[in-house]
Parts: sequence; structure tokens; C-alpha cells
Amino acid sequence: MAGPKEPHGEQPKKVLALLRASTKQQDMETQQSNIDFYCLKQNFNLTVVETFVFPGITGSVVHKTAEFQRFLKRLASPEITGVVFSQLDRMMRVKELDAFGEFKIFRTGHKLIYCDLEKPLNLSNHDDVELIAKTLIEAEKERQKIKFRTQGAKERLILDPEVNITKLPRGVEHVKDTKKYGP
Repeated sequence: MAGPKEPHGEQPKKVLALLRASTKQQDMETQQSNIDFYCLKQNFNLTVVETFVFPGITGSVVHKTAEFQRFLKRLASPEITGVVFSQLDRMMRVKELDAFGEFKIFRTGHKLIYCDLEKPLNLSNHDDVELIAKTLIEAEKERQKIKFRTQGAKERLILDPEVNITKLPRGVEHVKDTKKYGP
């Protein structure tokens, strides 16, 4: 990925970094490695001044956390030019339409979004706004598909008398609470 070329001697832009992993399969180390790559001079020439980490927080609720609100306040600082993510959908999922309101600071504060795309995203640019909205909506649709498939698989396993969904690894005991879970 080749980003915009910076003139020799230009100071790196100060940005915030955001890492979010809602599942164990999402790797914070890989996200950090990607962010480090984007910060290189030959890419976006960025210096991360503060990193915000959201382990175990889903993208559909992250914008409601106190730490995310602190992130937005820090982003409003004049010396901060934007935020860098491993991928755009790491910021949040847009399950609720009002979640898009969290992007207002990017437009009013002239902040940029740096991520896995070839250029920074600018919310003053209509094409960039459409790309961000489309990406976040598609990520939410994918999350919904995964949730549907997972729930469907669980329901099929429960109905299959040949499958013992209560089988646990050797040495692990299962306490059956028939009042709560049924026979």
C-alpha cells in the first residue's frame, strides 16, 4: 500500500490510535502492527500520541462507553489531525442510525481517518462519507449474518438427539440446574 508522499523533512502528523477486539479471534497485536505500518513515513507519516484500547467491546456499543467519549474529547484537540485504525470497521458498527453522529467531530474539526485504504478519509468529502457509511453498514450486515448462523447452529444442535451439547472436556464437571435450564 502506497500512501501519499510527504515532502522531505515534514513533521509527522499527530494522531490517536484505536484498537478494538470484540472476540478472541480478533487479534490486537495484528491491529497494532497494521497501525505501526500506516504510521511509517512512506505511508501516512503519523505519530500516535495516545492509544485507546477496547478489548471485549462490540462495535455496536463501543460508542456508548465512557472511554469512547474520552477518545472523542481528545480527538477534538487542535494538535490531533485524526485517528488511525487497523481497519475502518474497528471504530464501530452502526446498528443504530444515531451512532453516525459520533462522526461529527471529524467533519467539524477537520479530522482525518487513516486506515487500510490508500488515502486518508475526509468527512468533508462526499465520496469519503459514502465509503465510510457503506463500509460500516456492510460490517454490521456481516455481523448479523454471523449471529444468525451461530444461533441457527445452536438451535439445530439442541434439537438433534444424537448430539450431546453438554459434553465437557475430561475433568470438567457440569452442574445441571433443571429448574433454570430444563431437563
